Amino acid sequence: MADTAATENVVSVRPLVETRSIASALGELPAAEEIKCIAIHGCVAFIGTRLGSLLQVDHNGSQVVTIWSNSSQVCAVSLDREGCFCACGLSNGRVAVVPVPPRGTGDPWICEHGSLPVISVALCPDYTLPGSENHSVCTGGEDSRLLLHRRGLFNGHAQLHEGEGFVTKICWRSPLIAWANEKGVKIYNASTGQKVTFIPRPPNCVGGVSSRCTLAWARDERLLVGWGTVVKVAALLRKPLGGGNDGSGAHSSLYVEVWNQFSCPEHIAGLADAGSGNLAVLTSDVSGRRATFSLCSSRGEVFHILEMPCFQGCAPGKLHLGSVAPHLPLFISAPRELAVLQIRDLLEHAVQLLEAGQHDEAIRLADGGGDSVQGLRHIVCLKCVAQDLRSGSFERACTTIGRFRELEASTWQECIMQFDRFGGLQYLAVNIPVPPRSTRLPQEVYDDALGRLVAFPSALVAVLSWWPSDIFSVGK
Repeated sequence: MADTAATENVVSVRPLVETRSIASALGELPAAEEIKCIAIHGCVAFIGTRLGSLLQVDHNGSQVVTIWSNSSQVCAVSLDREGCFCACGLSNGRVAVVPVPPRGTGDPWICEHGSLPVISVALCPDYTLPGSENHSVCTGGEDSRLLLHRRGLFNGHAQLHEGEGFVTKICWRSPLIAWANEKGVKIYNASTGQKVTFIPRPPNCVGGVSSRCTLAWARDERLLVGWGTVVKVAALLRKPLGGGNDGSGAHSSLYVEVWNQFSCPEHIAGLADAGSGNLAVLTSDVSGRRATFSLCSSRGEVFHILEMPCFQGCAPGKLHLGSVAPHLPLFISAPRELAVLQIRDLLEHAVQLLEAGQHDEAIRLADGGGDSVQGLRHIVCLKCVAQDLRSGSFERACTTIGRFRELEASTWQECIMQFDRFGGLQYLAVNIPVPPRSTRLPQEVYDDALGRLVAFPSALVAVLSWWPSDIFSVGK
């Protein structure tokens, strides 16, 4: 009976990342058919196949629709912002911009890239808007050329780059076009016609299609770059040129800086924006023995790992990760496998972990992924120390606080008040961060602590002897 009661009191916690396979939706495809590329709009995946089809699959896997087909392999796909048109890079050197019913109408626009396969493509995000500058598609191929095609009365193209190896990936976020070749990642401003920056390929990273670069624009104007085992997080910035300060960008130039770089234990097959400044990373070992989906901070601090056994046997070049926004489903594809993942709200998940008594998991989540989630570290910290404070286990409570990185001033102020309430402030006082070895907190936090430490003279004397005198005002 006791065991039954204990079982009933266990609080179940839903996974942070919920995943399910929808490969059964592909069961009616020919045995020789394979997924070669994927693009996402909303909760729908658009899939390019080996036998030349463009398929549309919803996130439940309940409906598979053939949007378009031809006799050449679809090597790359890209959608406009509205999901009305899909560009397909083909193995015969052509590009087809196909309308997606019911919103997209008209005939496919077919343009010539060259004689070799088009292995990367990016449709202008504003393709549905009027103007030839929007009716554009950027293509890259095994001929080492990057072309910008414009649809109009006289269809034509401009060559943006050539001669540095296969153009393996293109990612367009107006007005910037980022692309990768065997030298590195370059960014072109389609509005001004100027090159913005160059991010070199990491050392000891082989080039070619088998080790393609992964690119993704995050919603907060960051460019995510994955190559080999290395992830680079670059920020899009504006440099004032003078003559205006209205913030419109008319008197500023765009440039990119790499803010963070870290290495993964295995090769990167996909990157996506996971929200709140965090990243979703899909990795696989070279032999394909295992595939892993991870969530980490922009500094590479992993706070969640999910093994993906359904993708065993797939080398990195065979896997694809598609995402359009952190709150919407992600899709992972392999030649004959398709899975949907949904990342839950971090704060909601942390609260559930705390209710289930899984404090270690909650701390790992808050400390690794909580940089930009307002209140996450605050709530987890206070909940984790509450029981120790009530039981008088002040040293253990201090150890718990020490597990968090860079707690906010408001959290320290609340901790000071709670430790004082339970008679243990003298234990916390020596753990409060002070410069130069730690971050400096606002003066009122130190003043509050010193004011409350009057009841503990020995602790007060101790902190006054080693706290820098310019961080507090009490006694001055």
